[in-house]
Amino acid sequence: EMAESLLPFDFDTFWASGQRLWAVAADCRTGRALFYEKHALGPDFFTAVRASASMPLLGSMVKVGRDVCLDGGVANCIPIPADLPFPAGKTVLVLTRQQGFRKPPQSRPVQRLYHRRYGAYPALLAACLAQPEVYNAQMERIDRLEAEGRVFVIRPSTPVTVGRTERDKAKLRALYDQGRAEAEACLPALGAYLGLYPRRAAGAAPQKGPPLTRQAFFVFSPRPFWGGRFFVRTRARRFPAVFPAPRPVPL
Repeated sequence: EMAESLLPFDFDTFWASGQRLWAVAADCRTGRALFYEKHALGPDFFTAVRASASMPLLGSMVKVGRDVCLDGGVANCIPIPADLPFPAGKTVLVLTRQQGFRKPPQSRPVQRLYHRRYGAYPALLAACLAQPEVYNAQMERIDRLEAEGRVFVIRPSTPVTVGRTERDKAKLRALYDQGRAEAEACLPALGAYLGLYPRRAAGAAPQKGPPLTRQAFFVFSPRPFWGGRFFVRTRARRFPAVFPAPRPVPL
């Protein structure tokens, strides 16, 4: 209903675009990540998107072809270039937690729920139980890559207090506005990282000329209230001063 009537999705433009888009889900049989590309999968790509957003315990397993899947974060919380089955250019990570955030150990009740729900899938169960340790180790790698200038990270400047299942419209809108403002503040540095325009001295007039293009690879980790993971490989162009104002979204 959302894509068809409440906020119509432009399917024609989506399929006609040459940009490559992947959704990642966790294989329930092996506990490993599966990457689905929109053109390779065709109409079933939206089933893969649904699988990528099916959170453990809260969501159901989703069949994508012959695969049985759950949220891709179970298998790979925040993929970096070395984790991907295809080459990536410059990498932009869009995270939902502030710098320095680390996950606490799982509680015993949560572990028991995992055992009860996924005991018939030992590889998936092991991946679920290992999530905090895997996430924290990956964040250490991301911090090192960011310090070395090998990835560009967009993340909240303050702790996010909105949970995954939050339904309060005011809180969701405030979080959206915060993310938009912080992304806009990153645009000059992001453009320089991607090579869309050269760095210039303070007060210097911007250079004119045709837009530059560079290969870029964006990784979107899940929002606190949604579990999907997507990867976009695109020809990025010069960024405008700010993003266009979004259309109102019914909440």
